[in-house]
Amino acid sequence: MSELLIHCSQDEIADAIQEFLVFEELDCKVRRIASLDELTTIESAQGLILQDDQGNRKILNMTRLVREGSVHCTLPILVILHDLDAYLKAICFDLEYVLPCSFPINSADLVPGLKKIIFFSRKRHKALELRAQIAALFKQNDPAATLPLIAQYTDEGKDVFRGHLLKAKAHQALKQYKLASEEALAAIRENRNSLEARITLAAIYQDAGLVEKSYEVLHKSVAMAPKHPRFLTIMGHMALDGGKFDEALQKFEASLQLDAFQDEARSGVVVASVLLGHNKQAKENLKLTMQPGKVAHYAQLRVLQLAKAGRHEDAQKLMDVMLKLIPQQKDIHKVWMNLGLQAKKNGDMTHALQYFQAAQDSAPQDYTKAKEQLKHLRAS
Repeated sequence: MSELLIHCSQDEIADAIQEFLVFEELDCKVRRIASLDELTTIESAQGLILQDDQGNRKILNMTRLVREGSVHCTLPILVILHDLDAYLKAICFDLEYVLPCSFPINSADLVPGLKKIIFFSRKRHKALELRAQIAALFKQNDPAATLPLIAQYTDEGKDVFRGHLLKAKAHQALKQYKLASEEALAAIRENRNSLEARITLAAIYQDAGLVEKSYEVLHKSVAMAPKHPRFLTIMGHMALDGGKFDEALQKFEASLQLDAFQDEARSGVVVASVLLGHNKQAKENLKLTMQPGKVAHYAQLRVLQLAKAGRHEDAQKLMDVMLKLIPQQKDIHKVWMNLGLQAKKNGDMTHALQYFQAAQDSAPQDYTKAKEQLKHLRAS
């Protein structure tokens, strides 16, 4: 007999679910786990049920931990949430293989969810194995190797929407932005209610330097879930790039209130704090991230956007403070070089000289591009 794992706060809930399974003759038994850590010792299960009296935020964080940190990253999940509303439904339906159920439990709501996750796991066993392999390759930063597996997964799992979305993310990681945007648009056509597909498309446009197109996608989509943590984070990016640093900080902090485990939103808080002159706050938030290199990379992207908008004082300030907070930044001379080229393109030779000099000062001895630019500008 197969098992259905359950992590809940009340014995009565586990007992009730077992009774439902017996009554519906679903040939599955409940196995209650006290901690998500137990998942690593369980080889297989039909699905996972999550419920907790401490509220929806904890359940959504637990769901995220299963998806990102567990060997069971493709395990079908039924989340039992208090006061289920449109916002929570939007969040849940965008998570892979996650179904929401309202609390207090209603059998008319619970039984269909139980049937769906059990039958899904049984019918899509091979597809879930492929999906787990794809997830592992993404974590290993090998997006090229995911593409043939994604094609297999799409056929095996009959999941055209997720197939397009996975291809979009793989092409984005490979910097193949045209192909990535085409796949993201195809995903949206398959599921026009997906927030994840729209967020992915906006992120692709942003990475490709098509900031206005990225903003356009977000503005059209934000009404679907204005309090979605990912939307709040991207709205924070928009505010930063537009010089609205107070608004940006508010958006990033609101996003972290909903999901405290977002490195990108935390990076946004660090950058917005620096630009507002709150360096102590920036330093404190930097300590909360596990990957300071990602914060540095995020700050570099914002520096380039600020310079592109002509906000050179803010760009210089952000660079100077971030170099004090994170002294060891890879290829920092290339960032200064890009800033110089942007200023030169805009006809701002004063800042171009300043940036090229900074590039020369921080570059390896065999780097000649900044020296050549300085020679050319000083001669003209």
